[in-house]
Amino acid sequence: MIDLFFSHLPQIFLALLFPFVMIGFSLRFNRTFLTYHSTAWLIYAIHLVFGLAISLMVRSGTAVIGFNILTFIFQFSTFAFIFLFSAGMYILFTRKKLSNIKLIIWGIVGAMYSMTVIYFTLLFNYDTERSYLFHFMIQSILIAIIFVYYAQYIRPVQKKDKKISTYIIVFGLAGHGILQFFYFILLLMDFSGYKTYNIFYSTYGYFDSVTIALMGMGFFLWLLERESVKYMRTGQELDQFLYRTSHDIRSPITTLKGLIYLAKQEKNLDEVRLYFDKIDLSADRLQFIIDDISAFSQIKKYKPVPKRINFPKFLSEGILNELEFRKNDREITLRIKANTNNQEINTDPLFLKIILKNLLSNAITYHKPSREEMYINIVLDENKYHWILSIEDNGTGIDKAIRDNIFDMFFRGTNESTGTGLGLFIVNVAVKKLRGQIKVDSTTKHGSTFKILIPKFPVY
Repeated sequence: MIDLFFSHLPQIFLALLFPFVMIGFSLRFNRTFLTYHSTAWLIYAIHLVFGLAISLMVRSGTAVIGFNILTFIFQFSTFAFIFLFSAGMYILFTRKKLSNIKLIIWGIVGAMYSMTVIYFTLLFNYDTERSYLFHFMIQSILIAIIFVYYAQYIRPVQKKDKKISTYIIVFGLAGHGILQFFYFILLLMDFSGYKTYNIFYSTYGYFDSVTIALMGMGFFLWLLERESVKYMRTGQELDQFLYRTSHDIRSPITTLKGLIYLAKQEKNLDEVRLYFDKIDLSADRLQFIIDDISAFSQIKKYKPVPKRINFPKFLSEGILNELEFRKNDREITLRIKANTNNQEINTDPLFLKIILKNLLSNAITYHKPSREEMYINIVLDENKYHWILSIEDNGTGIDKAIRDNIFDMFFRGTNESTGTGLGLFIVNVAVKKLRGQIKVDSTTKHGSTFKILIPKFPVY
């Protein structure tokens, strides 16, 4: 029995080590999926301890009153591990929380699984060894299926995904799944009367430790690679941002100083007023730049905090009163419609304000005064998973040749553009921080529609 104990020991040690390392990474890099995975591996360690206890009982021929309880806990921990591991993988690849419907489905499956385990435990109550073989068979085939499934799901297909960490994860997942399937075959043969105990006990644990170690090493390398890329990208964006903003700020300041100097020299009061009008315009431009810098800083620094928002009230009190819906002394018709439950949306108000204010400012700026009617439509819809925000105008539209570049930092669509080139870039960053998507449909000279999808169950 000593060999059985030592074959389980490396697995248990690794399964206990992973949760602490993953929790550290989760706190450092703010990755929710790691919280689920750390809990999953902690449960897997408990699962292995119970599996070891049951194996020692069966191998020693010791029958105890609590054997059935141990086997039930052993099986239930298998299901709990699969659920938490799957939940972590779902969050990792979709960046969404598990919806209530998915949790209910998992709960129903868990209840059915528990009842099935209880039934077969009672069925084999007369034969401890066959009960042991049955329970180990079930846990082996379930873990085999789930690990092989995730191995093929995350296998690198695109060139950008072909990194050493991804291959290590796939080898670890696939290897562990194949080993569990191998154990299932051995146990099935034993269950059918072919004695394979020696093969099972001599291999169980040692190879598993290698595949578990590969999975852990692969996930940690994967995370470090992606965080490294993210920080490098952030550094490059910051360099570009500082260079361009310093240039943009210098320009209106230089203009202001020149206009102030000329105003001091001027004796004609009307000319002085003209200079002050130009100073006012330069100050407005400087204010636009500072507002964009402030918005960029806020969305980069803060983590979204969702709140229930009455959309029409939020729009009228927090945004529309700060904008002037006029173009060349002509009114722009504004239409607002909220097709959601109680006209409410659940998202971060600061991020929503930044998105709406920038999009509406652009819609006003790029309108065509020559049109018979100028309008901006703001519509809020929802589906099962998203809030859908649409902003439509009948302005100048966006040329197809530049449409793919409009979300780039400091991109200006035309030479006549007076903006900082940060507006749509900031909108795109804010939407991504909300784990959403932004789509553009535009025709030159006919107008544009920006559609924003904000998840109802995001993971920040």
